Amino acid sequence: MENHVNKILHLSLLFSLALYSCTPAGESVTNTPSIAPEVSECLTSTTYMSPVIVNGSAHFFKRNLIPTTSGTNVTSMILGTSNTTPIPIQFAEVQVINFGGTVIQCGVTDVNGDIKALDGTSNLNISNTAGNYTIKVLARTNHTMTGLPVGKNVFKVYASVKSDIYSNEVHAISQTMSSNGVTTLSPNIIAYATESDSAEIRGGAFNIYNDVVTTYKYLGQSTGTRNLSCLSPKLEVYWRAGFNPAQYIYPSSDPNSLGTLSFYLRGYNQLYINGGRLGNVKTQDTDHFDDAVIIHELGHRVEDACGKMDSPGNSHYGLYRIDPRLAWSEGWGNFFGAHIIRNNMSAINPDLAASILTRDGWLYYLDTSGYNDGAGSAGSMYIYLNLNRSGANPESAFVNGNLRYYDKVSSVSNPGEGHYREVSIARSLFKSTNTCTAACTNCSSCTNADYFENFWRALENDPTGIGMGKNIFPFRSSARFYSRLNQSFGGSTPAAIDSILNSNEAQQREANTDFTVLGNRVSVPYGIKLIPSASLCPLRIQPKPGLGLTTDSASDQRFSNHFYAIDLASLPGVTSINLTATKMSGSNHDIDLILFNPSYKFNEDCTGRNAAGDCTSVQKSTSTDAARADRSAGLIKQVTSINTLDGSQTYLLDIRSYPTTFPAIDSEYTYTLTDQSGGNLCPSPSF
Repeated sequence: MENHVNKILHLSLLFSLALYSCTPAGESVTNTPSIAPEVSECLTSTTYMSPVIVNGSAHFFKRNLIPTTSGTNVTSMILGTSNTTPIPIQFAEVQVINFGGTVIQCGVTDVNGDIKALDGTSNLNISNTAGNYTIKVLARTNHTMTGLPVGKNVFKVYASVKSDIYSNEVHAISQTMSSNGVTTLSPNIIAYATESDSAEIRGGAFNIYNDVVTTYKYLGQSTGTRNLSCLSPKLEVYWRAGFNPAQYIYPSSDPNSLGTLSFYLRGYNQLYINGGRLGNVKTQDTDHFDDAVIIHELGHRVEDACGKMDSPGNSHYGLYRIDPRLAWSEGWGNFFGAHIIRNNMSAINPDLAASILTRDGWLYYLDTSGYNDGAGSAGSMYIYLNLNRSGANPESAFVNGNLRYYDKVSSVSNPGEGHYREVSIARSLFKSTNTCTAACTNCSSCTNADYFENFWRALENDPTGIGMGKNIFPFRSSARFYSRLNQSFGGSTPAAIDSILNSNEAQQREANTDFTVLGNRVSVPYGIKLIPSASLCPLRIQPKPGLGLTTDSASDQRFSNHFYAIDLASLPGVTSINLTATKMSGSNHDIDLILFNPSYKFNEDCTGRNAAGDCTSVQKSTSTDAARADRSAGLIKQVTSINTLDGSQTYLLDIRSYPTTFPAIDSEYTYTLTDQSGGNLCPSPSF
């Protein structure tokens, strides 16, 4: 479990840095190898008289998963031997090369992996000149999707899987055959999964490729008539067996010191998939056969290209409450990885489908390490999450001897808590649009309906739609997503979804009465607008201890902070925001005002942590992302001249409870917000 946490920490740090650059601050890349361009696509069809026909096929193998079961429960899964059912390589580029090394014909594979001409249906013809010909299949496609719902705009799956960022060599498999100039050639081109069959493990490259193609096909069929042209720009994927792509980010670090990871580079349409470490795939963490991890990262690309990514990066373990923007993005990725597999099992792993589907199908987010077969027995699980589990009874793990739960929530004690927990978000999304029987231990009911098209409408950035990806919606989180989802249902979310959110995963929507106790608003949905009000609105903040099993933050973003969107157009004439707080119970705190810029990073006030990750000491910090702040001592605060801010931007007002003694016990404070004239400022009833 320690390695699991280190991996996630490295991933979060990398993700934060990758927002802008592949070179983190303090690192310098020297003696960078020259970068070769990717070889041009094969797009020319040549006509031959009395041609020879090529009618072969291309398939790949992957390492299968070995499930361990107990009754109706799948208790673990590790990588094992190669699967027995070859999986077709769909829509891939085909090149035919003659004995002189010249490409003499271009083609593609069809949905069955059969080799065809560029039109995808006709025979692939080559010259009748006798000699040796090499038929090469590349892990690259530029395929316009067909068979889409009536009224849907066309889009492409345009992607290549390459070995590294310097050579840009596209992974490929090939077979050389001798032609007598007459007889049809029938190559059977295979990408293998094990080192004994293929030192490069080309099956890994084509498994990644297959996950991309399968995901795009699913989206094409499952988003109604929504426009998916956002997916058409080319996606570049980098992977090599035995190579950890963290080395690209930390080139001067000892590779042995780097956590293995996969990631998406925001804004660049690039995925980096972990291939192992220093040539070792046998005992190290690898992701080329971890479909949930691959599709998780692809989910970030989908969110980035077709929605909008607000995630600030930073640490995320799936064990603590975190920034709601980060929790949403990672929760979406976890859900997306599990959901695509569940609904496309026969295309992703036909051998596993038989054993898993005899129970309740694929319910999991899974990240494995090593494998078990005749050549090795180091298979294990990094992350194993059953997304059908109840939020009240999730899996647990030990971190440095301390028990931690994978985002355990209580909708009664802590309403809204799930919006700050990535695994809870993944569970709620999964259960809200899948069919399941809740047969496994501690599992809960799904909606038993397919609402993915509604999910898409709530996510997308299409200017004709309602999705939260549109520029008019700031500070994207699960709270805002479910508000948009409600609109996708015409303002009436199905009762089955509300039951999951309200009772099972503590992700109540903004108007839920659970947020008000004895007339006091005790929880404020993240990013709700602050607006003028004719009447007083009683507000209470209830900070919790900085130490414990559920948060590693000294300024817990669920309990010790309230966050309001500040849209100057909604606050006409307001020049100052004033806070007056009163202690009701518990230990002494300051209640501060911090007005963050739109793309802020939350400044933790933690200055020390123990081995379990808990904060052990605090000090107020000044954020460079703050447009205004008052962090003076006491319970009366003010931020001024807000009318001089950029009116085209939306800012975030953080009401932060800071413990003057640490660790702090549970406390409770009431507070009011007013403008410079004493007018009441209150949270909007809806987003």
